[in-house]
Amino acid sequence: MKKLLVITCSILVCAITGFTQEDEKAKKVLDGVSKEMSTYNTIYIEFKSSIKAEGVNSSSSGKAWIKGNQYYYEDENAKIWNNTKFLWNLEVDEGVCYKTQADEEEGINPSKLLRIWEEGFKYQYYEKGSTTSLHAIKLFPKNPKESKYHTLIVKVNKSTPKIHSMTVKTKDGMTLYYTITKLTPNIEVGDSKFKFDPAKNPGVEVEEL
Repeated sequence: MKKLLVITCSILVCAITGFTQEDEKAKKVLDGVSKEMSTYNTIYIEFKSSIKAEGVNSSSSGKAWIKGNQYYYEDENAKIWNNTKFLWNLEVDEGVCYKTQADEEEGINPSKLLRIWEEGFKYQYYEKGSTTSLHAIKLFPKNPKESKYHTLIVKVNKSTPKIHSMTVKTKDGMTLYYTITKLTPNIEVGDSKFKFDPAKNPGVEVEEL
């Protein structure tokens, strides 16, 4: 019995040590990305995305401009402006722009997604998902009951501390995939970029929610 207890304890210690090492490895990679991101006043990105859920399997490409917590996002289906006070969501096919308070946002905020690990998440280096050119790291919410996320996988370039791609799994069964095809930091962009302008969108009806 004593020998069995020693073996069991040894296995537990090895497992805990392994997880700790993986967490430290993940932290080093993510800290490098955070440090790099802290030098950016603004970001312009181009990306490819896809969504998979029950009855849904679609893909698109888009662009986003980010300045602090403000952002403007566009793809083939929607345009979204967020100036931290209001959010405007223009459904292209409908020709209707829905205006809400920014703090009521239910979608995925690109300005927060690019640094999502910095608050409210545990992380572990994902060896099976890593390649010769990419680090893969799994993120898990610290408080799953309060989070809309189930799991995220962030892939980071090994040659430079920049995000390559991200997989986002939500608790409602949706999986979103993002691949950043271009990232340009510190571009000139005015605050007007993040506010819906009726003059630039003639014929669009604005509906306040």
